[in-house]
Amino acid sequence: AVTRVEHADHGVAIFHDVSFRDGSVKLKFKLRPGDDLGIDFVDRELKTVHAGHLCMARVTLKQATLMDSKTGNMNLELREKRLANALTADDKKLLETKSKKIPLTLDAKTWHDLLVVVQGDKMTLTIDGEVVGEFQSEGIAHPTKRMITLAVNKSAWIDDVEVRRLR
Repeated sequence: AVTRVEHADHGVAIFHDVSFRDGSVKLKFKLRPGDDLGIDFVDRELKTVHAGHLCMARVTLKQATLMDSKTGNMNLELREKRLANALTADDKKLLETKSKKIPLTLDAKTWHDLLVVVQGDKMTLTIDGEVVGEFQSEGIAHPTKRMITLAVNKSAWIDDVEVRRLR
């Protein structure tokens, strides 16, 4: 199990260096109510986004979120405005287009199979052999993914992680 300690000011982040344009992350996971697991594709050499965040798939028992962080909430200009509560109506409208929420009903007592594929400008999420969602956005197509981060804000069980380069 991966668990964030109570006094930490940031979730747990497990890093794995990679080098690809298109790739996949496959793993088994188990969550409890209130837990989440994020699979984050990162390029720390990209200085126009916070901490190199490019795109992410985040899963809870009730919802998956697929997001373009590069041109969305981690874009430095938009992030600074958001933190200063200075987003314009146009900024908010733009940010709404940078993620997709997908309802889920996952059993907390069960190990689930997860596959995230990033290919071109599209991210596809498969859980337990069923495609549960796809999201297309230009930031996903960033040509260099240099790191995968498994991100846990509370707790998650993770096993059998496989990272593959497609291109």
